[in-house]
Amino acid sequence: MIRTKPVMKRKIVMKRKAKHEIPFLKMKVSLSPEERPKQVTQPKPPKGTELKKGEYWCPYCAQVVKFTYNNYMGVNHCPRCGITENDFYVKTANGLWKHPKNKKK
Repeated sequence: MIRTKPVMKRKIVMKRKAKHEIPFLKMKVSLSPEERPKQVTQPKPPKGTELKKGEYWCPYCAQVVKFTYNNYMGVNHCPRCGITENDFYVKTANGLWKHPKNKKK
């Protein structure tokens, strides 16, 4: 499953600005390092890397990983970092783009 913390456990930081602002805009949610956006470490696998059946290159972990299926979301995801197969960099690194067939008119 994808690791996320419940909304109530996140820290809320209050910004102090002008008095005429709406109270909701004064709040800022600070995310833990696990919840922050992930950074691509190696967008393509190194030369000579062989992928077996069912394995993908994870550009965020920079490793060959067997993605696991998440029944709730209906997608495969990396068990280490939680990124799904629908991510742009995962699709690009593994050639998962589905090209429509050219139809003759």
